[in-house]
Amino acid sequence: MKFIITIFICSITVYLNAQNPVHRVLNNITGLPSNAVYNIIQDNKGFIWVSHDKGLSRYDGKQIINYKNKSPQSKSLSNLLEINNEIYCQDFAGYYYKTNTNLELEKITFSTPSSFNAVGFINKKLVSIKYDSIRTFNLNTKKYSAYYVNTKNQYANYFSNKEVYFINENQVYVFNDSQINPVIKFSETKAVFYFLLNLNNTFYAITRNTYPYIHQLGNQTIKTFPYLPKGTFVQNVCEFNNEIWICTSKGAYCFDKNFVPKFKGVCFFNDNSISKVIQDKEGNYWFSTLTNGLLIVPNIYSKLFTINNESFSAIVNNKEDILVGSISNSILKFNSSSKKFTTIFKRTNNHEILDIFLDNENKVFVSSDQLSVLNNNSSTNYQIASKSTTQITDNLFAIAYSTDIGIINTKENLNLNEIPKWLTNSNAVLEKNIYNLNINKGRCRDVLYHAPTKTLYTATASGLFYFSPNGNGEITYQSKPIFASHLTSNENTLFAGTFIQNVFAIDTNKKAQQLYITNNDIYKIHNYSNFLFLVADDGLIQYNLQTKQKRIFTNADGLPKAEIKDVVVKNNILYIATSLGLVYLDIDTKKVNDIAPTINVNEVLANGEKINWHNEISLAPNKNNISIHFSALSFKSQDGITVTYKINNEPWQNVDANSRIINLPALSSGKYILNIKARNEDGIEAQQPTTLTFTIKTPLYKQWWFFSFLVFLACLMVYLYFKRRLQSEHVKNNLIAQKMQLEKELQQSILTSIKSQMNPHFLFNALNTVQSYIYTNEKENATKYLGKFSELTRMILEMSNKPSVTIATEIKALQLYLDLEKQRFEEKLNYEFNCDRNINAETSYIPSMLIQPYIENAIKHGLMHSKNKWLLSINFTKVEKGILVVIEDNGIGRKKSIEFQKHKNLKHQSFSTTANKKRLEILNQGFNNNISVEIIDKEDVFGHSLGTKVLLNIPFVSSHS
Repeated sequence: MKFIITIFICSITVYLNAQNPVHRVLNNITGLPSNAVYNIIQDNKGFIWVSHDKGLSRYDGKQIINYKNKSPQSKSLSNLLEINNEIYCQDFAGYYYKTNTNLELEKITFSTPSSFNAVGFINKKLVSIKYDSIRTFNLNTKKYSAYYVNTKNQYANYFSNKEVYFINENQVYVFNDSQINPVIKFSETKAVFYFLLNLNNTFYAITRNTYPYIHQLGNQTIKTFPYLPKGTFVQNVCEFNNEIWICTSKGAYCFDKNFVPKFKGVCFFNDNSISKVIQDKEGNYWFSTLTNGLLIVPNIYSKLFTINNESFSAIVNNKEDILVGSISNSILKFNSSSKKFTTIFKRTNNHEILDIFLDNENKVFVSSDQLSVLNNNSSTNYQIASKSTTQITDNLFAIAYSTDIGIINTKENLNLNEIPKWLTNSNAVLEKNIYNLNINKGRCRDVLYHAPTKTLYTATASGLFYFSPNGNGEITYQSKPIFASHLTSNENTLFAGTFIQNVFAIDTNKKAQQLYITNNDIYKIHNYSNFLFLVADDGLIQYNLQTKQKRIFTNADGLPKAEIKDVVVKNNILYIATSLGLVYLDIDTKKVNDIAPTINVNEVLANGEKINWHNEISLAPNKNNISIHFSALSFKSQDGITVTYKINNEPWQNVDANSRIINLPALSSGKYILNIKARNEDGIEAQQPTTLTFTIKTPLYKQWWFFSFLVFLACLMVYLYFKRRLQSEHVKNNLIAQKMQLEKELQQSILTSIKSQMNPHFLFNALNTVQSYIYTNEKENATKYLGKFSELTRMILEMSNKPSVTIATEIKALQLYLDLEKQRFEEKLNYEFNCDRNINAETSYIPSMLIQPYIENAIKHGLMHSKNKWLLSINFTKVEKGILVVIEDNGIGRKKSIEFQKHKNLKHQSFSTTANKKRLEILNQGFNNNISVEIIDKEDVFGHSLGTKVLLNIPFVSSHS
């Protein structure tokens, strides 16, 4: 399969598009008003001040504050100075300004501006070196002075504490605020110097655009240094922390105090015009540019190498070189000495390279949408979606691909006799010169052969499996599968990185031990010396296998804000494949950032209005919505800062990572102590928090004397009100009581009258029955009838004196009544009683003698005229708020009954019906839920009457009392 489908292989050396330190950019896209930056400084509080083409800005790592310049002369500013916690600057028309608390620039009258001149500060005075004089301005007295020289001053000057050095003709002078004295006279030269340095009493002068640029000045001597390339334009010279930075139109160069090049003489950001370089308190380098804003470098030793905007996805160590694979299906060789890329393999289809493997003979195995084996200038391709490769013998290799493990022979066609028997099985299939093991474990993610134990390991979607001469099997932890994402090993141990299960160390006995390193997903894992390097969601993690300690490489250590795909270590240098390019990072540059973030309160608002917060704050009761705007000054890792606060003795609370405001709404009166602190990416925080104290005054209505007066007044008003109200209610209640008593007596008399009327009515019917028995000489029937009649009479007399009786009593009385009626009608009447099991008939009460009239009507008006067998049923059922009594007969119905009454007596009306209706009206006046009666005419489908049903809904009555 050699020379098949290889698109092209080349060995063209390509110089890097960029090899700059890893950096962040602050420009007009990320919030800076202009990309033309002329000067930067860091003040004592930690703010970064930026003067640019559109004025002055202050940066705290999260927010940019722009200062207003109302001057019509020029918006561009430079020459930044911090004096007495105020920032001074100069525009290009020669005017000077200082900042104020209203975020504005105030103009300072400092002689007559004529041109842009460098300004310094000595002895509480601004000092400006002009072409013919030295001008000073006293910040206290607001007066200026001039000290003239005989010949023309050059632009070069150097400010140092209480004096300033400058060049006039071919001589260096010093000015100490009162007089000008010569220091040294150097050899005559035609070079025009723009910058001057005094390094340990050795003077260096630098030109702008005349080669050689750097000159060492001595008595009657000049020594030049040819460090900077010709054609360079020097923008600025900066001195800090024993470093000298020369800023040019084509990058920046660094030297030590003896003007020996540092960082191997490399030019930083050679594609940018650098205007100034500073180093902040955390060690970050800031490069201001005239075209691209600010370049912020957390780690000056970290380099990002790019070529043609390639995104790298895989990496492997190759002797003197590093091989990197890209997402566009390319393999490039990176020379660690020359820092150059060479493209050695590329296919036209853009498919991400997942893994690169080098065998003992330096053949390159490229895992992508297919497996490509590169050997010198030839290529062999296998049509399998390869994930990774491992070497078993000189010729045999195991390949992990989408659904299986394959064995290939790279020197000749595969001979099955060469495959170790422990790798063969009955399911294996030889196809297209690939021996597919058919392990049936789902998707294969990685494969690794451990030579010391002759064991082949494979990470699959079903778990972690092994194949060895001693047998095959699965490696588990606590009887559960291990779902590995990537494998690596040392002499005695296999290490498996997983997505959610952390890291496992597997010994030669196949026993797994879990290493708790991170809670995030692990994509790649590599072993180097006594360390594991993990590519995880939370960055690049270095884990010490001996000390069990870990450290995380983040943006603060020089990693770009990009996706990390793979990593290798070579000579203690980390080479990291990222989506932005190849990162070069020295392991030893990882240091703890021991500079705690500084909390600076910018402003305090009460109900949206600014207040003076520098002293203890005392606020009116209604000014109780407080907002504190602050800065957490740390630039090493912008996203790694954690800000917390607490009020009084309450627990600490986190501030949202993207916010620099603490809102305290609707505070009650009292004294508050607000503490704010910040923690950097390495967990370092200030020993003492920033404290803000304020008091919300107690409102008038909460003062004790005011409250006492209100209580007394309220009590007095309540007393007077209720006294009058009680008197009125007393009179009213007397009238109501009298009225109620009269109504009660009236209702009782009406009920008694009705009952007395109802009882004689029944007695009349009963006596007629007895009389008929006597006429017919039925003595026995008369005797039984009179016995039941006497018992019913006694019960009626007892019940007539009670407003309510139990259901059991009512049923007994009704049975006596119906027995009498049944005997009276010669056994034609058949009746039944049914009582719901949910009703306790002995304890449930209903109004007395309420049901009997409806039974009487059923017999008299319904059943009496019926020729059928008389059927009467009385059912008691418990409902939600009472008892439902259903009285049902199979009589002639109400319509025919009315017709009978018309023929019989047109003026007759049932006395019991009228009396019971009246009684219900009176009873319902004493119930919350009325006693309701519903009469239903039963009919068949042809409209013929089937009888009458009476529904009597009676609410619960607690007792008969």
